[in-house]
Amino acid sequence: MATIPNEQIQVFGKGTLQAEGVVIDKEGNAWGGGRNGKVYKVSPDGKVHEVCQLPEGSIPNGVALDRAGNFVYCDLGKQAVMKCAPDGKVSMIADRVGDVKLTLPNFCSYDAEGNLYISNSSTEDISKVLGEITAPSPKGALVRVRPNGKGDVIATGIYLANGTAIDPKTLSMSWKARAMMSCVSSSIRTARLANRKFIRRIFLRCQTGWRSMSIATSTSRSRPLLPRTA
Repeated sequence: MATIPNEQIQVFGKGTLQAEGVVIDKEGNAWGGGRNGKVYKVSPDGKVHEVCQLPEGSIPNGVALDRAGNFVYCDLGKQAVMKCAPDGKVSMIADRVGDVKLTLPNFCSYDAEGNLYISNSSTEDISKVLGEITAPSPKGALVRVRPNGKGDVIATGIYLANGTAIDPKTLSMSWKARAMMSCVSSSIRTARLANRKFIRRIFLRCQTGWRSMSIATSTSRSRPLLPRTA
């Protein structure tokens, strides 16, 4: 694995307050949400711009941009996934999907069809979840919100479901689980079958290797999943 010398690491966009997640738009601007509830945009020349102040009590975590230019973020304080429009108007996308209440929404990613995948780290809220770092518990979940607003639960029983990403090579949805003990990461992979159905299968990568956990429902698709651009 390639290493980067420390002297080659540069400070980019100094002045943001603990931006947990960042996303890059087509113009090369880096967007993030600070722990002070502010949305920041850092231009390619390194200048920091405060875009808007989120509602009181907001704690933005994982972030994304949709095709309309909305800043989408997981709000640990509001226990919901929210979006901030270009004009600064804030609205809720979801605080519950199916039987899963988004008590600790961690990260979100869009696929090419506009589906929003959200990891919920635990059924505990932010004030109690720290105990699960030393004593992992399968309380996490992965859910999906469709463009029409309807949602479904993709997987449950995940140890501290964390970051999410769309993998265009394996046509998969993956996320990282930061459990310190039995399971160190997890992912959801997609296999294309001859009948053009996609079956999403959950795997846990434990100390002893990859181990199958469960199988989610399959859905027919008319075309392969492609990477989404902001």
